[in-house]
Amino acid sequence: MIPGYLDTELIYNIVDENIADRILSIPIANSRMEDTLVWKHEGSEVYIVKSGYRALATSVDLPTALCSNEEDYENFYKSLWPLNIPEKIKIHVWKLFNNLLPHSSNLVKRMLAVESVCPLCRVELEDSSHLMWSCGVLKCVWSHLQVQIPVLEESWCSKKRLAHTFSTADEQQRYTIAISLWSLWYRRNKLIHEGIRFSLQEVLGFIRGYIKEINMLQRTFQPLARPGLKESWRPPDEGIIKLNFDATYKSDEKLATTAVIARDSTGIIRGAETYLFEQ
Repeated sequence: MIPGYLDTELIYNIVDENIADRILSIPIANSRMEDTLVWKHEGSEVYIVKSGYRALATSVDLPTALCSNEEDYENFYKSLWPLNIPEKIKIHVWKLFNNLLPHSSNLVKRMLAVESVCPLCRVELEDSSHLMWSCGVLKCVWSHLQVQIPVLEESWCSKKRLAHTFSTADEQQRYTIAISLWSLWYRRNKLIHEGIRFSLQEVLGFIRGYIKEINMLQRTFQPLARPGLKESWRPPDEGIIKLNFDATYKSDEKLATTAVIARDSTGIIRGAETYLFEQ
């Protein structure tokens, strides 16, 4: 058929007169440009996996009734933001939590046909639900750090389980959960992008050292109960960086952890690091 020409007789033979009239009323471009595929869910009109996942998750009718309690999620946020931990950790946990779908993520993964195995446990497919709740390595870390998991309903989704566990935990446990989620993500990226071997003992030592460092900072900056007592930490002169360090040793595991923190004359933390030593 000649470009720009419609076979009127064929159209009337295929569809009824009303639809045929509507088809024939469509203006036809005079140019001979080829059709181009575009992705309507992105301003760039280019398909990306994140956009495809988001579009599918919002358009598919998935079971959400069992995980629609917004009060649990509100309590999660109220428990996260007041924590006295670096903002980068809170923001990381917040982003991962927001990416958790309040339904069965397995259904979405099957529909997307994504085959990305978790690089840490190498057992299940990796998604936000797996990274924040069901990963075997995460469970192992929480077990070693004695994170208490409350009694949960079997019908609850991962998002509601995490929200309830976090909001009902005490402050020290919240530190542990948040820092462990951030640490495992950091180690995951090191493994994928730099090929650095993952070590469970190293991660445990890092998390313990980080928590000890935070507790040390809280004691340092805690207001003095009695007037007249000298402060345990004094800022250095302007332009000078002051280093403080502490160490802990667990005889049963034969592990020693050293934490170092660097602060300037205003008390702002300029750097911090933990070191793990094994016998």
